[in-house]
Parts: sequence; C-alpha cells; structure tokens
Amino acid sequence: MPRTAFEVAGIFRAHGARYRAQQGLPFHQLSLMHAIESCRTAALGGNREKCGLCAEERNSYNSCCNRHCPKCQNLSRTKWVASRKGELLPIDYHHVVFTIPEQLNDLVLRNKPPLYKILFAASATTLQTIAADPRHLGAQIGFFSVLHSRGQNLLFHPHIHCVATGGGISLDGTRWVSSKPGFDWVVYSKPPFGGPHRVLEYLGRYTHRVALDNRRILNVSDGKVTFQFKQYRSANAHKSRTMTVSTDEFIRRFLLHALPPRVPRIRHYGLSAGRTKKRNLARCRELLNIPLESLLPTAAQIEAAISPVPETLRRCPACLVGVMVRIARIAPLRQNSS
Repeated sequence: MPRTAFEVAGIFRAHGARYRAQQGLPFHQLSLMHAIESCRTAALGGNREKCGLCAEERNSYNSCCNRHCPKCQNLSRTKWVASRKGELLPIDYHHVVFTIPEQLNDLVLRNKPPLYKILFAASATTLQTIAADPRHLGAQIGFFSVLHSRGQNLLFHPHIHCVATGGGISLDGTRWVSSKPGFDWVVYSKPPFGGPHRVLEYLGRYTHRVALDNRRILNVSDGKVTFQFKQYRSANAHKSRTMTVSTDEFIRRFLLHALPPRVPRIRHYGLSAGRTKKRNLARCRELLNIPLESLLPTAAQIEAAISPVPETLRRCPACLVGVMVRIARIAPLRQNSS
C-alpha cells in the first residue's frame, strides 16, 4: 500500500513518549502505541529483497500485526475476506445496525469488556428471536457481527454492524424459508446488500477498519493534527469536512478505540456459528438445491472487494513487472543493540 504523507505512526513517534509520560495508560494501550511506532521499521527486522527481473533491491521490514494498526489491517482483511467467499449463499443479505443511547457511552468506555459482551449478546439475541418468530420469518438465520466504537470524528460511539442472511432454515429443519420482498427489521436497518458480491464489497471495506486510516490525515504541524471526516447526521452527510485538534487530543481519541485483550471485533452466530457452520452451510445448499460452484462469487468480484491483493504488495516498485524475492534476513534492531 503506498505510504501517505502523514501517518498515525509518525504522530506517535513524535509525540507518544511525552503523552505516555503524562498519562497513566493501561498496558494494552501502551503496547498498541509501541507496536504502531515500530511497525515496518528496523526495530522489528525484516528481509532484504531483490527484483527477479531488474536490479532493484530494498529492505522490507516486518509488520507489527497489531489489530489497531492502520498499516497491518489490509493483509489481515484480505485473508479474512478470502476465507468467507465459500460461506456465502445466492440470497439477499441484510445490514442491521445496533447502537446504544449516547448517555451510556461513558459507562461503556469505562467498562469495555463486559459491556461489549452485552452489546454483542443483546443484538444477536434480538436478531435470532425476531427471525425465529413465525409472525416474521420462522427460521434460523446466519449472521456475523462487527464491533465498531467510533464515529468519523474519532469520538466514542459503540455500535454493532450485523450482516444477516435474507432467509434461513425452517425451525423443523425441512425447508429453506426466504425473507419476503421488502422484509425489514424494526431496529435501524440499511437497505439490503443484494447478492454475495455486495457482501464481499462490504467485508473488504469495513470488517478490519481501524480507528482512523492514514489517508484521512491531511496535515501534522505546530502540535496539531488535521484530518478528514464526514458528519453523517447532517444534511450533507457524504460531504467531507476537516477537523483540527491538538496532537494530545488526537492520540487520546485514537486510543479510545483500543480493544482490551481477548475482546473480539467479529463474532458469528446462528447458521454461521463456528462449531456448526460447515454442517449448516451444507444443509442450506441442499435445501436451496444449487451447486456449490454457483454459490461462490467470481474471481473478479473477489478481487474488486479486496484491495490491495497480496501480489501487488510484492510487485517491484522500479520496473512494476517483476516480483520482489527475499535474498537475506535482517535481524531486529533491538537484538543488535542488546
């Protein structure tokens, strides 16, 4: 992925030490900052690479693999989306969003692990209960839930995005029950995705999104950070705006969205639950009576949903044709200085 002019890592390197000295940060936030600061630098070591076609050589440093790092989530998203492609069905999918009253934000912020767990459980139970009710669908559906905790302005706004099947297996397990045209949820629901390729597009854009993408940072100077955002509740919801805050306030807002240890961002439920997923999907395909090949999105649809694809990450930056090949290992810098 091309490097942007300004990065969260650069802000952390320039101002992080002072901020940490002034604040009593928990260990997981300290680890997050150190990981992002050292990501793809000599501190983590890496490889010396050479192009297979031309004479171009470069150092390629290791990634931190932290789930909050703006640089690392592209590859993680690529792998996760690729693993989902065989789980999609030729049906409509619904995008349902659950949030909480704004007055509870501070309570959640101070008690993230238990209240995130409650938010996941409450939203999942709601979907499953409504879907199982014969007055609505009378079926078991499949869905996954993605936890987001921020608004575009980086302030704390916890909410759950759910991607649910537009139909499910009847409660007696004998038939597939399709959702009726125009079927919607009582809670806030965005328009249905449509087919599997639209779901892949969503997965490729949102499932591994961090608090703020480096591309949204417009300027860093004089102890201030200017970044781009959208005010979705305004009349011009999709018009980009800019906001300038102090570097300390920027770091504070970014760290608001650090997930505590062992708190997942994505969970699967119903027909998509891990232990029974393969059996349930096989039953869905049987009831839909459609060959497996026709359920999978095309290669073009997958490539359109995932950017960048792994091959482009290894393309030679000089000739743009050859592939960079490892010729030597670079030890982590901290090992050399010990």
